[in-house]
Amino acid sequence: MDGSLLILSALGGYALVMIVIGLMSARKNDAEGFVIGNRNVGLIPTIGSLSAGFRDGSGIVFWVGAGATAAFGGLWLLFGVLLGYLFFSFVGPSVRKRAVENDYITIGQIIKNELGWKTEKVTSLIVAVFSIMLVAMQLFVSGNLISSLSPLSADISIMIVALTVGFYLLIGGYGNVIKTDAIQFFLILSLVCLPFFVEIDLTPFLNVENYKSYGTSMTFALFLLGGFYVLTASDTWQRVFSARDDTVIRVAFPVSAVMLLFMTVSLFFLGMTAKKLLPQDVDWGNAFFLIFEHGALPPYLLAYIAVVCIAITMSTLDTLSYLVASTFLKNIFPEKVTEKRGDYVRLTRICLLVVLTMGALLATSIGDVVKYLFDAASLLFILAPIYVMAGLGWLKKCEKLDLFFAISTVVSVGVYIYMFKAGYFSDLIMIYVPACLNIMLCGLARLFSGRFLRNA
Repeated sequence: MDGSLLILSALGGYALVMIVIGLMSARKNDAEGFVIGNRNVGLIPTIGSLSAGFRDGSGIVFWVGAGATAAFGGLWLLFGVLLGYLFFSFVGPSVRKRAVENDYITIGQIIKNELGWKTEKVTSLIVAVFSIMLVAMQLFVSGNLISSLSPLSADISIMIVALTVGFYLLIGGYGNVIKTDAIQFFLILSLVCLPFFVEIDLTPFLNVENYKSYGTSMTFALFLLGGFYVLTASDTWQRVFSARDDTVIRVAFPVSAVMLLFMTVSLFFLGMTAKKLLPQDVDWGNAFFLIFEHGALPPYLLAYIAVVCIAITMSTLDTLSYLVASTFLKNIFPEKVTEKRGDYVRLTRICLLVVLTMGALLATSIGDVVKYLFDAASLLFILAPIYVMAGLGWLKKCEKLDLFFAISTVVSVGVYIYMFKAGYFSDLIMIYVPACLNIMLCGLARLFSGRFLRNA
């Protein structure tokens, strides 16, 4: 069989499997399962969903490129992830308890109930915008991968992926997100076995200088990136809300960080393979796509890798799509619109279609993939102080404090937009300036909150 045909057949088979799993799962799902998985998600599905959801399409490009150039400094990002997951391991049980008692589905609902609606609306809009950008990222990577293997254009390929994910989300909602993520997790992890199929020189891992490849500033920025991303990812909070019990939270989060390390090393292996088999002057940002364009590996192996990489993008794509839909409906739309579970489920299906359509349209205009990821992520970091205070129960219901937090966040977003347009983000460490500004302003407001409360 022709190599491209074999790869496309494997991708088609994988998409069919996901749809069948979605259909079978949806038959057992009630409205509560569609919304939050009945708050009964166990250890393995939570680990799988956390790990697979964090490893997205842009990560494929980044880590494969890092392997191709033996630049391992990015691993410091995973130490930041571990720190963030340890935070959830400690505070998650108390957050879950409040979520069950108050029927929380999103982190925005905590902010509204414990601080006020103004901050809730501002933070929810930022989450929605950020998540749509990352939805577009996943569609871009998966669509361009399929396009490089077939006569289909990237735009058509993007629409095919969006329709596939949309189908199993529409029938199963959050329940299908968790189930498919768990399957996709094991597929992604299996790339660690790549050295058994191809010859890889592992000596670059023993060279200490390769771990300093990005310099001190970039290394520190990547470390912060991992921690900030975990703390400010709304889907991470949803994993806390849906966990079966406290033990699942305490164990799943730190174990997920270890699993992410193995998944990342597997992508390094793929990049190191690309370095050996592709032209010497290959650009690290294109290494992943060129593996398929050059037929650098046996067809059966390329077919398997293609399936794994599509699994990576789809696992993040379904998570983010559901997150945007739930955020719009629970935190931006009027509360009475989704008061009944039946209305929420129906509107969620409509919103999922809108989100995937918007993401597909945006995916056609993405240029620099990795820069797009870092710039998008830094927008979300502005929410760090509000999310942490919400998680720790440090927020206080006060109209003036709520207004101050909302204004502080808007100002920080304005600083972000100015810095982005002025090109300050060319130095990665600068993406944290808007976030640090909001941390300082919100921290001071919370410190002097007694004065706000007396004057409220």
